[in-house]
Amino acid sequence: MNEVIMACSRGLFFAFISDAGEIKVTLNTGEIYLREQDVKAAIEYKKDMVVACMDLDFNVQLIDRKTKILVRAIANPSGSVNPLCMRLIPSFDLEKLPFAILRDKDGISLINLKTG
Repeated sequence: MNEVIMACSRGLFFAFISDAGEIKVTLNTGEIYLREQDVKAAIEYKKDMVVACMDLDFNVQLIDRKTKILVRAIANPSGSVNPLCMRLIPSFDLEKLPFAILRDKDGISLINLKTG
């Protein structure tokens, strides 16, 4: 069984996908974040740590799945509230290269996930 992150206009969800001759998607209803928010992107950058960005929000959110809380908000350096997508930089390393690339309607920003 594989787990996937699902970012959508209703929030941030996790689901399990299994293939036993037929693909089955099972939503994890006990773990939903940013409910009723338009989540544009979400990435697991460390075991049980997820970074997410939402439409109409100046920040990216760091989520700890173990404690099930939003642990930190990091301001988007561009000041835009319209993120389009987000990716970890190639060779991402939380200690040496802790950056995510955030693309928004105004340009591209680097977000330091370690120090903010």
